[in-house]
Amino acid sequence: MKFLSPEIRHFHYRAGFGVGISELPQHSDNRSYSQVVDEAIEESIQRIEVEELMQGSPVRNEAFFSENNDHGMQYMETASTQLDQLRGLWMDKMIGNDACLAEKMTLFWHTHFACQCSTERIALQYLNVLRKHALGNFRSLLHEVAKSPAMIIFLNNLQNRRDHPNENFARELMEIFTMGRGNYSETDVKESARAFTGWSADRQGNFLFREQNHDFEQKTFLGVSGRLDGTDIIDLILKQPATTLFLAKKLYHYFVSEIPNSDHIQRIAREIKAHDYEMSKVMHFLFTSRFFADPQNIGNRIKSPIELLVQVARLFKIEYLNPTQVSFLQKALGQLLFDPPNVSGWAGGRSWINNSTLMLRLNLVRYLINRERFDHAVSTPLEAMATGESIQIVEIKHDHSALLDRLSGTRYDRMEELVKNLLLATDSPTPSISKPRDFRDLDFTLELVLKVVSLPEFQMS
Repeated sequence: MKFLSPEIRHFHYRAGFGVGISELPQHSDNRSYSQVVDEAIEESIQRIEVEELMQGSPVRNEAFFSENNDHGMQYMETASTQLDQLRGLWMDKMIGNDACLAEKMTLFWHTHFACQCSTERIALQYLNVLRKHALGNFRSLLHEVAKSPAMIIFLNNLQNRRDHPNENFARELMEIFTMGRGNYSETDVKESARAFTGWSADRQGNFLFREQNHDFEQKTFLGVSGRLDGTDIIDLILKQPATTLFLAKKLYHYFVSEIPNSDHIQRIAREIKAHDYEMSKVMHFLFTSRFFADPQNIGNRIKSPIELLVQVARLFKIEYLNPTQVSFLQKALGQLLFDPPNVSGWAGGRSWINNSTLMLRLNLVRYLINRERFDHAVSTPLEAMATGESIQIVEIKHDHSALLDRLSGTRYDRMEELVKNLLLATDSPTPSISKPRDFRDLDFTLELVLKVVSLPEFQMS
């Protein structure tokens, strides 16, 4: 097997989920770095259909507005199970889809437009908006997110009415999603809130404009006056230089480095403006820029829990048999999909590592592949969130034969170097973890892989 170049390996980690079976190099693969980037950007992902989720909930059609306490309680009991199924299905898409960049961009947008979803229905609609525009136009994405029932409910726009404006969505739209603090006034917040009055959702979880609740009077926002509505507000925000700069900062932080570089960020912002928010063009620029592959930006990010879980599953062809246990792992590691801690999303970086998550991360593969019991405390109780049953072993199917087949034929004295090249984000020297006598072990290659994925360096991307 060929060694991966540092540049291509870095791309797999930042534009995808690290190196999995699909990313392992073939001897016949002579693609250049630019070809790898071009192919990744051209790949698209499909929406997730309701039919892909497990059916059978006795209250699937119960509205989230239900005033019947008994029915409402029954719905809440089943809603967590339905959300677990969607979390598991989304994980399956990330694990099994070779369009890793589009899947990674969807995850990025979920961290950018952080939204807590209370039901499977609104979560699925919100997720499909992110998937549809993953590498599309940010303008279109922003308009659809603003009309998504998930965001309308989460940021209280159901309560935003002409006589009693609610400023929550209007404020977060500018502060968290587009311009950032300091680029608008409190008057802009109030006028924006008036523009979004009447943006609501019906009992089936679809966007609904309630005309009787909308303020049709004149408003002044960012110096522009007129009978503005929510669509006008978004269009005005997208014309602001602050918006392109804010989005550039978020992209740089997520895909390049958590240490900002104003020159590099300004260059990304100019690309955003030049291409009118077309993200495929922007991401092509980012990934082919010199600063992306600068050695100081390689291997300097701690993998998010989802990135870690997906890479491990792609390497060992893991199939989770119980969606509740997938949610348990996400929650125990600190990143439960559709449940960010707040509208700012997950802090990321060093916050992923603490006393309760470190040992779980280091021992994750051993727990899964060897079916070992969780033997240490985690911040989340070791119980299935939907059923209350204790989780001690996560039920999976796995197949590491494809991985071992691809590694076969490598000289024993070079195997450790090759495995580290493929599975660690950098070529920085690490202590040897194999000895000459280990070569005689029939399971040498598998044991070596298991040791490498248990190294602290494997936690970096």
